Amino acid sequence: SFRIKMVEHFQKTFGNLLSTLCQFDTPEFLYKKGWSEKESFGESLVSQLQNSRRLGVTTTGPHRADLSIKVKSMEARHVQSRGQQKLLAILMRMVQVEIYRSHHGHPPILLFDDPPSELDENARQFVFEYLIQCKAQTFITSISNVSNEIEIYNAVFHVKHGEILHTP
Repeated sequence: SFRIKMVEHFQKTFGNLLSTLCQFDTPEFLYKKGWSEKESFGESLVSQLQNSRRLGVTTTGPHRADLSIKVKSMEARHVQSRGQQKLLAILMRMVQVEIYRSHHGHPPILLFDDPPSELDENARQFVFEYLIQCKAQTFITSISNVSNEIEIYNAVFHVKHGEILHTP
């Protein structure tokens, strides 16, 4: 299916990007299609009909699809620190940027909310170096001062008590 192929492409692109960041264990992305592997979608709808009626929701189908992320055969959310989880999420966004760029010929517009929080110095440096080299128009919100990391950017705005102040 298209979704399975996309997850496989995502995994490959993730591995290529990860080769630049040695400290991170390569995660495994597993696609769960939203119904039993033993049944077709139609069979699953029929077999779950009574349960779905009882609960008042469709309990099987593509809307129940999920992406499981494992590191060393364990759920990433159970074995990684909050900083590692945040870095994993940022790395996943970077993979999406690269896939988008390969399909459209240019990077997307990015919005990052407080990227430096919970990251160690090496991870922060890696993230900001990527944001610079990917050449995407990027909007960053942060509670800490990130002007040193983004000094090549055109504008920094400071918001104080709802008032936007431009910082040259």
